[in-house]
Amino acid sequence: MEEKKLSLTDSLIKFLPDIPNAKQITIEALLRHKSGLANYAENTEYDKLKYKVKTK
Repeated sequence: MEEKKLSLTDSLIKFLPDIPNAKQITIEALLRHKSGLANYAENTEYDKLKYKVKTK
């Protein structure tokens, strides 16, 4: 955040466009655990998404 690459008000769609409702979820909501996202770590589709994000 100090480098101005990320803002608390940025929506998740900027970084993870494949996440459901990514446009409505902010970085701040993620940090406060108020985004409503499920536990994706145990979802098999999460691994595909995780590697897709790293290669962008």
